[in-house]
Amino acid sequence: MTIENNSELVSHYQSQAQAYLQSQTEGLEKNLGESGTAVRSAAQDFPVTANVVISILGLGYVTVVVTMTIEGKDIKFEGTGGGPIAGAGGISFTAGVSGFSRAQLEGKTMNFNLWLAPSGVTLVIDQEFTGPKVVLAGPGPNVGAGYATGTGKWD
Repeated sequence: MTIENNSELVSHYQSQAQAYLQSQTEGLEKNLGESGTAVRSAAQDFPVTANVVISILGLGYVTVVVTMTIEGKDIKFEGTGGGPIAGAGGISFTAGVSGFSRAQLEGKTMNFNLWLAPSGVTLVIDQEFTGPKVVLAGPGPNVGAGYATGTGKWD
């Protein structure tokens, strides 16, 4: 299933990403007190869509290439990492939110966390655990399953 030209599904995945961020922020506020509140107030959420290309090499090594549209322009993230993940990979059209503006992303090296299933993908990109995040989610198809983490750069 593709969501690329389906505004209802794009909205659904952006809402799903927003709900993820909300739950993470609430957890930070609970555990960090006022520091968690500062994280929430610092993050402005920009709606985004992205093509996510995942390649799995062998057992546990992954490359991620994201072409994301934010503020009407494309920006690319390329990263490598590993973890308990196996398969071949896939291409997913995703939607989500970014706590960073396009200008804040340009040239930055960031961390990623990838959850992959045959039916879909969730990708979180950030600089630090308590900071703003890019959260993307969307349907497959993917050939593979597992979790991977790594680093990459926005260009």
